[in-house]
Amino acid sequence: MTKTLKKSTEQQIEQALLDLLNNDKYGDVYVKDICQKANITHTTFYNHYKNINDLILKTENTLNESLLKIFNLNENCTLNNFEDLCNFFYAHKNFYRTYFLINQNTLSEINGLFKSNSFFNNQNMQYETLKFTFFVGGLKSLLKQWILLGCKETPKDLAKIIFDEYNLILF
Repeated sequence: MTKTLKKSTEQQIEQALLDLLNNDKYGDVYVKDICQKANITHTTFYNHYKNINDLILKTENTLNESLLKIFNLNENCTLNNFEDLCNFFYAHKNFYRTYFLINQNTLSEINGLFKSNSFFNNQNMQYETLKFTFFVGGLKSLLKQWILLGCKETPKDLAKIIFDEYNLILF
Protein backbone atom coordinates (compact mmCIF):
# COMPACT_ATOMS: atom_id res chain seq x y z
CA MET A 1 0.00 0.00 0.00
CA THR A 2 1.15 3.51 -0.63
CA LYS A 3 1.96 5.84 2.24
CA THR A 4 -1.00 8.06 1.28
CA LEU A 5 -3.43 5.15 1.43
CA LYS A 6 -1.93 4.03 4.74
CA LYS A 7 -2.30 7.53 6.16
CA SER A 8 -5.87 7.73 4.95
CA THR A 9 -6.71 4.42 6.62
CA GLU A 10 -5.09 5.57 9.85
CA GLN A 11 -7.02 8.85 9.73
CA GLN A 12 -10.22 6.86 9.21
CA ILE A 13 -9.44 4.64 12.20
CA GLU A 14 -8.44 7.57 14.42
CA GLN A 15 -11.62 9.45 13.50
CA ALA A 16 -13.69 6.36 14.30
CA LEU A 17 -12.06 6.23 17.75
CA LEU A 18 -12.74 9.94 18.35
CA ASP A 19 -16.36 9.55 17.24
CA LEU A 20 -16.89 6.53 19.48
CA LEU A 21 -15.33 8.26 22.49
CA ASN A 22 -17.85 11.08 22.10
CA ASN A 23 -20.60 8.61 22.95
CA ASP A 24 -18.93 5.86 24.98
CA LYS A 25 -16.38 5.48 27.76
CA TYR A 26 -13.00 3.96 26.97
CA GLY A 27 -13.91 0.59 28.48
CA ASP A 28 -16.99 0.40 26.28
CA VAL A 29 -15.08 0.84 23.00
CA TYR A 30 -13.75 -2.33 21.38
CA VAL A 31 -11.72 -3.03 18.25
CA LYS A 32 -14.86 -4.47 16.63
CA ASP A 33 -16.65 -1.13 17.23
CA ILE A 34 -13.78 0.83 15.70
CA CYS A 35 -13.63 -1.49 12.70
CA GLN A 36 -17.35 -1.21 12.15
CA LYS A 37 -17.32 2.60 12.46
CA ALA A 38 -14.27 2.92 10.16
CA ASN A 39 -15.66 0.31 7.75
CA ILE A 40 -12.49 -1.80 7.89
CA THR A 41 -11.61 -5.37 8.83
CA HIS A 42 -9.93 -6.49 12.03
CA THR A 43 -6.90 -7.40 9.93
CA THR A 44 -6.65 -3.85 8.64
CA PHE A 45 -6.86 -2.49 12.18
CA TYR A 46 -4.09 -4.79 13.38
CA ASN A 47 -1.93 -3.94 10.36
CA HIS A 48 -1.80 -0.38 11.71
CA TYR A 49 -2.12 -0.75 15.50
CA LYS A 50 -1.18 -3.33 18.13
CA ASN A 51 -4.32 -2.66 20.19
CA ILE A 52 -6.60 0.17 21.28
CA ASN A 53 -3.96 1.63 23.61
CA ASP A 54 -1.55 1.85 20.67
CA LEU A 55 -4.27 3.58 18.66
CA ILE A 56 -4.83 6.08 21.48
CA LEU A 57 -1.12 6.91 21.70
CA LYS A 58 -0.86 7.39 17.94
CA THR A 59 -4.03 9.47 17.91
CA GLU A 60 -2.48 11.68 20.57
CA ASN A 61 0.53 12.17 18.30
CA THR A 62 -1.80 13.21 15.47
CA LEU A 63 -3.60 15.66 17.75
CA ASN A 64 -0.24 17.03 18.90
CA GLU A 65 0.56 17.97 15.31
CA SER A 66 -2.58 20.12 15.30
CA LEU A 67 -1.79 21.46 18.77
CA LEU A 68 1.59 22.75 17.62
CA LYS A 69 -0.12 24.92 14.99
CA ILE A 70 -1.94 26.95 17.65
CA PHE A 71 1.04 29.06 18.61
CA ASN A 72 2.91 31.18 16.09
CA LEU A 73 6.47 30.21 16.83
CA ASN A 74 7.72 33.66 15.80
CA GLU A 75 5.63 35.66 18.24
CA ASN A 76 5.06 35.95 21.96
CA CYS A 77 2.21 33.96 23.48
CA THR A 78 -1.07 35.88 23.66
CA LEU A 79 -4.41 35.44 25.41
CA ASN A 80 -5.83 34.36 22.04
CA ASN A 81 -3.22 31.58 21.86
CA PHE A 82 -4.33 30.28 25.23
CA GLU A 83 -8.00 30.54 24.21
CA ASP A 84 -7.19 28.50 21.10
CA LEU A 85 -5.33 25.98 23.28
CA CYS A 86 -8.28 25.61 25.67
CA ASN A 87 -10.77 25.41 22.80
CA PHE A 88 -8.65 22.65 21.23
CA PHE A 89 -8.69 20.61 24.44
CA TYR A 90 -12.39 21.27 24.90
CA ALA A 91 -13.13 20.10 21.35
CA HIS A 92 -11.22 16.88 22.06
CA LYS A 93 -12.17 16.52 25.73
CA ASN A 94 -13.55 12.98 25.38
CA PHE A 95 -10.33 11.78 23.80
CA TYR A 96 -8.12 13.52 26.37
CA ARG A 97 -10.24 12.23 29.29
CA THR A 98 -9.54 8.72 28.01
CA TYR A 99 -5.89 9.50 27.33
CA PHE A 100 -5.33 10.91 30.83
CA LEU A 101 -7.02 7.94 32.45
CA ILE A 102 -4.85 5.35 30.70
CA ASN A 103 -1.56 7.18 30.17
CA GLN A 104 0.82 8.39 32.85
CA ASN A 105 2.75 10.61 30.42
CA THR A 106 0.72 13.70 29.76
CA LEU A 107 0.95 16.26 27.01
CA SER A 108 4.54 15.78 25.97
CA GLU A 109 4.11 18.30 23.17
CA ILE A 110 3.36 21.20 25.50
CA ASN A 111 7.01 21.22 26.55
CA GLY A 112 8.10 21.44 22.93
CA LEU A 113 5.38 23.95 22.12
CA PHE A 114 6.65 26.53 24.57
CA LYS A 115 10.33 25.78 24.12
CA SER A 116 9.97 26.36 20.38
CA ASN A 117 8.10 29.63 20.82
CA SER A 118 10.35 32.54 19.88
CA PHE A 119 9.68 34.26 23.17
CA PHE A 120 11.40 31.44 24.98
CA ASN A 121 14.12 31.12 22.37
CA ASN A 122 14.96 34.83 22.58
CA GLN A 123 14.25 35.53 26.21
CA ASN A 124 15.00 32.24 27.94
CA MET A 125 18.37 33.42 29.21
CA GLN A 126 16.61 36.09 31.27
CA TYR A 127 14.41 33.57 33.06
CA GLU A 128 15.32 30.66 35.20
CA THR A 129 14.66 27.28 33.69
CA LEU A 130 12.82 26.38 36.88
CA LYS A 131 10.21 29.08 36.24
CA PHE A 132 9.59 27.70 32.78
CA THR A 133 9.39 24.14 34.10
CA PHE A 134 7.00 25.28 36.83
CA PHE A 135 4.72 27.00 34.32
CA VAL A 136 4.63 24.10 31.84
CA GLY A 137 4.12 21.51 34.59
CA GLY A 138 1.29 23.58 36.04
CA LEU A 139 -0.27 24.04 32.61
CA LYS A 140 -0.25 20.31 31.94
CA SER A 141 -1.74 19.54 35.34
CA LEU A 142 -4.37 22.25 35.00
CA LEU A 143 -5.51 21.02 31.58
CA LYS A 144 -5.62 17.45 32.84
CA GLN A 145 -7.69 18.32 35.93
CA TRP A 146 -10.00 20.55 33.89
CA ILE A 147 -10.73 17.69 31.49
CA LEU A 148 -11.09 15.04 34.21
CA LEU A 149 -13.43 17.27 36.25
CA GLY A 150 -15.74 17.84 33.29
CA CYS A 151 -14.62 21.24 31.93
CA LYS A 152 -16.69 23.24 34.39
CA GLU A 153 -14.98 26.50 33.37
CA THR A 154 -15.45 27.74 29.84
CA PRO A 155 -12.38 27.53 27.58
CA LYS A 156 -12.27 31.34 27.59
CA ASP A 157 -12.32 31.54 31.40
CA LEU A 158 -9.63 28.90 31.70
CA ALA A 159 -7.48 30.67 29.09
CA LYS A 160 -7.66 33.87 31.15
CA ILE A 161 -6.52 32.01 34.26
CA ILE A 162 -3.61 30.45 32.37
CA PHE A 163 -2.61 33.69 30.65
CA ASP A 164 -2.63 35.62 33.92
CA GLU A 165 -0.37 32.99 35.51
CA TYR A 166 1.86 32.94 32.44
CA ASN A 167 2.40 36.70 32.75
CA LEU A 168 2.86 36.52 36.52
CA ILE A 169 5.43 33.72 36.42
CA LEU A 170 7.42 34.58 33.34
CA PHE A 171 7.45 38.37 33.29
